[in-house]
Amino acid sequence: GALWGVILAGGDGTRLRPFLRDVHGTERPKQFCAIIGTRSMLRHTLDRARWLIPAERTVTVVTAGHRPFVAGDLVAEPPRILLEQPRNRDTAPGILLPLLVILQRDPEARVVLFPSDHFILEEGRFMTHVAEAVAAIGRVPDRVALLGIAPDRPTPGYGWIEAGSPLGGSSLLTICRFWEK
Repeated sequence: GALWGVILAGGDGTRLRPFLRDVHGTERPKQFCAIIGTRSMLRHTLDRARWLIPAERTVTVVTAGHRPFVAGDLVAEPPRILLEQPRNRDTAPGILLPLLVILQRDPEARVVLFPSDHFILEEGRFMTHVAEAVAAIGRVPDRVALLGIAPDRPTPGYGWIEAGSPLGGSSLLTICRFWEK
């Protein structure tokens, strides 16, 4: 199957809303704001995904009420799939809906998930790791790859990944456990 992308843009951004209200004078969720530079976080994510995946195989998931915020980021875009959830139900349902759409179109698809509210400074370096993960999954298709970064300090407000042993002869590691925040 082909490589597909899912852009997760359905969050409400409640934790960052006071900051965005003060700095930008807006109530929109963070993924629809230009935090750094002139592009929204969603636009950054769409552009990053395009390094590996054509727009016609990219599914963007938003929540009802977000459509006005999305319009500017999808202007002059090739046809892409936009799914609107009736309301925000967090990550798992936000992933399930587009996976079902992709499954119907391409049962053998490989899928990369791109949260649109993550800021990534070194986009080229990041996408090199994404491409490596996609290649690794091609060698072990019964696995799921998860990219993470080594923390520089304890941050109890975030979950973390407990790494396991090396997978095959690669630099990838198995995952022992995901610790929730």
